[in-house]
Parts: sequence; structure tokens; C-alpha cells
Amino acid sequence: MIHFVPKRGLRCFFCCESRQLTKTFQGPAANQQSQHLTLGPRQLSLTLLSFVLASALPRNLLSFLVAFGVFLSTSPRRREAREAIPIDGSNAESTGDVAEVSLLNIAVQEMWPEITSFIRTVLKETVEEAIQTRMPWFLSSLGFGRISFGDAALKVEELNVERLAQESYKDGEMRSFKVSSLVAWDADVDVALTAPFAAISAEHVLVKGRLDVCLQQILPRPPFFTGITFYFAELPTVQLTLDGTLMGLRVSLLWLEKILAEIIQKQLAEQIVLPAVAAVLLDVTNDDAWFEAGNMFPEGICTVVVLQAEDLAAKDLALPFGLSQPSSDPYCEVTLGTSHWRTPVRPQNLNPKWLPAEGTRQFLVHSRSEQQLQLHFYDENPYTEDVSLGYLSLPVSELPAEVINMEPTLATRRMALSQQGFVTFSGTWSELKLDETNLRRQLRRLDERCGRRPAFVVLIGIDSCIFMEGKEEARARAKPRGSYFCKTTCEEHEETYRSRSARKKGRYGATAWWRRSTVVDVGRPGGPGSESDEEEEVEDNTVHFQATFTHLIQGDPRSAVCHLKIERGGALPVGKEVGQLDFPIYRLISAQANTTKVVLPLGTAKLSLLAQLRATAG
Repeated sequence: MIHFVPKRGLRCFFCCESRQLTKTFQGPAANQQSQHLTLGPRQLSLTLLSFVLASALPRNLLSFLVAFGVFLSTSPRRREAREAIPIDGSNAESTGDVAEVSLLNIAVQEMWPEITSFIRTVLKETVEEAIQTRMPWFLSSLGFGRISFGDAALKVEELNVERLAQESYKDGEMRSFKVSSLVAWDADVDVALTAPFAAISAEHVLVKGRLDVCLQQILPRPPFFTGITFYFAELPTVQLTLDGTLMGLRVSLLWLEKILAEIIQKQLAEQIVLPAVAAVLLDVTNDDAWFEAGNMFPEGICTVVVLQAEDLAAKDLALPFGLSQPSSDPYCEVTLGTSHWRTPVRPQNLNPKWLPAEGTRQFLVHSRSEQQLQLHFYDENPYTEDVSLGYLSLPVSELPAEVINMEPTLATRRMALSQQGFVTFSGTWSELKLDETNLRRQLRRLDERCGRRPAFVVLIGIDSCIFMEGKEEARARAKPRGSYFCKTTCEEHEETYRSRSARKKGRYGATAWWRRSTVVDVGRPGGPGSESDEEEEVEDNTVHFQATFTHLIQGDPRSAVCHLKIERGGALPVGKEVGQLDFPIYRLISAQANTTKVVLPLGTAKLSLLAQLRATAG
């Protein structure tokens, strides 16, 4: 049983009846039948996370994961760090402490067969198709054969807990915990890639990155958190070692190793690298949990101005008879998270310069403490791969905060590139706020044209599409295979979101993540008797999206319009369009907390939206 002490944390009383607990937790009281413990904020977040994860784990690992939280609580060094944390912390307060990870690695080792089974499914269903689209004609049918990942499991090398606070349109502030871990998988594997003209196998793999688990929005009741999000703040490193033959010849496969690594990184970027997150929603009593806990809202705006580069390397050879000198055709690619942008090319120039109008770009920052700003210079080649001229990586947290009427020279810096040469650029950071007074102030600045232009970000949460029809008509509509798609456009930014199957309630109100569907699931997913008739009737008329369109507005938010169009997937174009509508952004300016929740008519259906407008502080 569990007792809660509001001022002293979670007081947990449990019985050590599992042999696995006695075996893995060799504490001073491991042989006792019971133990009283008090868990602070750090241990509370880790232990509750263990409870949630253990509900889906095999071999009854719940007792083991509880022991892991117990170990963190009973360690004297952990207790000192816990007591040093103020209860009413502010944004991004880190404990500065690195937890012991040996027990967590044991848990990962226990789960490794199930984890590798999931990876095999992902490789066959998504990665294999992506590989075939990138291969030359003689490898167009390349696919996975034998897949064995061995016994070396993924290792956790660091573990830190950080306290976060974000603005919420309901309660004013949303408090959360973030468990950040450095994970690495460095192992010998046996993965066969087969094609009519090839016999290739992957012999070694290295995947390394920082994985964050964010326990979103602390609640004063079970399940204690609105949801849990998993993500990488930066794209993890992926390296492969291949061996085999092509057309019967043993050749170098470095080019194929690079292509496969890029494909795997792209799949990770689309699913679990910021701003994309994998989320588990826990609080089913909150209808807006998919919006509040199923996303990572942008923390601010990073403005980058690439001005010039000096003394770049010459990668293009000189023409004979002195017709030309060794030079390069440089351009700069700016990267922040999964967002990329490049400057215009400067032909045959080792000291290129760019005007502020053509070298300026703004990026959304979702984690200022973890994300990196990267400037990578390349030599453009028309027929071969562009050659690197050097790069620069800088944490966003080191950029100065932008203030009103800030002199451009204050943010300008000159830094050395990795290979040779220097780059001169300007980088600033501006915090995004959900505040009505601040928004009106920034709109006045926009009208007065004083100082730098303020930035505005709109978030359009597409909840669900409700069809106004009877149950029989809904069944007839759902018989053909295909999903629904919501195409969302604002200015020149366009995103398409696929429908997801309906949420399924579990024990203690836990909710499975919205699984992407290949067909619109309106029947009983588990066969007859698996769902009640009442729940089935609701889902027969509703298509869920639970997706958030985030856009950095380039013009005046009062004149910006978001266009939404719902279509049905399928081979036949006839009858695909459900309807379309325009949502003017100016509606959010006068709304309470600059947030509105509306249901708008969409042809024969209704579209449920949750929209929000934020502005940079100033």
C-alpha cells in the first residue's frame, strides 16, 4: 500500500516478497520483510515513472524498479542532493547530481528481448521501405533477412533530473520533471541485407545520444502526471559497419553505411527528435491532455544572421594554364534540431559575405538547455556530393537574450571553424510567453516599427473530426481501407497529419499512446465483446488526430490565416475531400489567455480545434 505525505514527499510501504527484488537490491534491509522510506521530488519522479513503465513490462519487473527508486532514496549522497533542492523551484533548475545507473542498466538488460522485438518490427515496416527508395536500381529490392542484435543491451551512462515549469492557459503554470539520460548502444550484431545482386550484413552498430523522459504537469491525485513524453533533444549519432559482396565482388561499402545511417537518423527525427515526441497520456479525465502533455511547446526563438566567412579551404582544383585559381563555391547550412536552412551560394569565393536580408533566419527552440546551433559550410558541387569546409557548434544557452533596441554589434561574434577559417555571425535568443499583456505590447511594437521585429508563434491543435451521421452510415463510410488526413497550411508552411485510432482506457486511467492507424478503426479492435456498444458508437462518428501544428508567423498575426483541409486516404480521388475551412489568427488576440477551443463546421462534419498564440517577451 502507498501513503502520501504532502510536505515530506511520498511515503511508500511495500513488502519484499519478490525474489528478484531481494536479488537485485542488496541494501542493508534487503532481508527484512518491510521497510519505511520517504521519497523526495527526485525519487518521486523516478519511482512514479517506474510504476508507469512497469505496468507494461514482462517478468514482473515492478518490484525491481521500485527497488531502483529505493536505492536512490537511501543513498546518503542522493539524500543530500535531494534536500538541497528548493521545493518551489523555477524553470530548468537542475539538481546537478548524477544518479547511479547500474540498476537501471540491469532493467534494460531484462527488457532487451522485448525491445529488440520492437526494433525488428520497425526495421521491417518502416526502415526497409525507406532504404529501397534510396538505393540504386541493382539494390532497389534490398530488404532485411536475418536480424539478430546479440546480448549486448543499450547502456545508460548518465542520469540527471531537472525541474521544469511552463506557462499553461488553464492553471497559469505547469510544473514537470525531466529525467535526462545519456544512452549508448555499442554492440556486435548480425543483420542480413539481401537483394538479387548483393549479400550484405551489418556486423557492428553504434547509437549514442541524450534521451529525455519528461513527466508532464504534476497532479495532486493519481496518476500524479498528465502524461509522459520521450524524445531526443539532438539527433543521436548512428554508425554502422557493413561487410559483404555486390554482384559477387567484395567492395567498399562506406557509401552504403552512410546512406543507411542517414535513413535511420531520418526515421528517428520524424518520430522522437524534437519537436517530434513519443508520448503516453495518463490523465484520461483531462480532455486536453493530448495538447498539454502530448507536445513539447517551444521555449523561444533563436535569430541567426550569417554575415561572412574568412579564409575558407579551397576544394575546387585550378584549371590549367592559369585559367583559374583553386577556390570553392561556399554556402552555409544552419541547423537547429531538425530544422535546416542554407544561405545563397557565393561562387569562387574563399571570403564570402551575405547581406542581413539574405543571411537571417529564425528558429523555434524547444529546449534551450540542450539544443545546439550549428553552422556548417560546404563547397557546392553540381555533379558530386558537396564537400565540407568546416563547422561550428554552439549551445543555444550561450546566446545572449535579445532586448528592445539592442545594438546588432553586441550579439556579433567571430569564431573559428573546425577545419580552417572563421565565421562572423550574430545569434540572439528571445523567450516566448503566453501572456495577454505581453502580446498587446508586442503588437504595438509591430505597429510602431521600433527596434527588432517581435516574433509570434501560433499553435493549432487539431483534436478530432466528428461526422454528423448515424451509426449505420458511419459503418458504411468506414468499410473501404484508408485513413484520414488533415492538411494544415499557414503562410508558406504546410504540414499533413494522419488520423490515429481512438484512445483505449487502461488500469488506473492510464492511456495508451495514440497509435497511428492504417485504416480508420471504428469497429471493436479486440473482437466481439471487447468494447461496450456506447464507446463503439462514439468512435463510429469520430476521427482522431490529436496533432499540433506549430508555426512561426512571418507577417502580421492579425492578417495571418490558417487553412485546414480534411481528406480521406485511398486510391480513388472521388469523394476524398471531407471539407476545408479557414481559421483567422486574429481571433486569438482577444481570447482569454490568447487560447480558444472551438468546434467549426466542416462540410458534413465538425472539426474540433484548440488554438493558441504566443509572442516573444519584451
